[in-house]
Amino acid sequence: MRFQPTHYNWTQSTMALTDEHNETKWNNYYKTVAGRAPRELFWQSVVRFKPGDSQVSYAIDLGCGVGIETRELLKRGWRVLAIDSQPEAMAWLESHTPSEQQSNLETQIVSFEQVVLPVSDFIWASVSLPFCPPQSFNELWNKIVTSLRTGGRFAGDFFGMRHCWADQKNMTFHTAEQVKELCQPLYIEYFISEEGERSTALDGIQPWQAYSIIARKP
Repeated sequence: MRFQPTHYNWTQSTMALTDEHNETKWNNYYKTVAGRAPRELFWQSVVRFKPGDSQVSYAIDLGCGVGIETRELLKRGWRVLAIDSQPEAMAWLESHTPSEQQSNLETQIVSFEQVVLPVSDFIWASVSLPFCPPQSFNELWNKIVTSLRTGGRFAGDFFGMRHCWADQKNMTFHTAEQVKELCQPLYIEYFISEEGERSTALDGIQPWQAYSIIARKP
């Protein structure tokens, strides 16, 4: 299968002035991105699992948002634990999941600092890990690595030091070398570095630096 790049606004915003403002901003974000297709990184991940492999069945969507990739996994027969800190995201996901797939969907509304990850075959973290506070990031990453079964995969994004939000003290940013060091317990199958400008969902064109990876647990 030949993959075509998909262009869409998929970034999140970090502005949080009041609870009411934050809720409105997240709702606007969900409405903006709800119609996008699953990301190219997601497709590059799922095709690496062998069709019909009975051991490949349980996925975690970490920071699921409106659950675009969650719903694609459900459609493909996976059982999925969708995790997000925003109740509005979970309400959106649950209301847009077909009734015949509901039995394979679990949800958790929880922060990165408090999340508990069960044993899993696939952890998908689309543009979510950078929103983990720096003081909690290493613990979260250790949970991810520990959660994966042998042969399981992580796929997700890290923001670089020249990202437009790099001055946000409650977010985590990495160099390429730091990302590769984090992945030492895993085998990196796919690594893409991106730097330039991005059209963000709510904030227009912004400077962008990020690393997207797929890594397998040996």
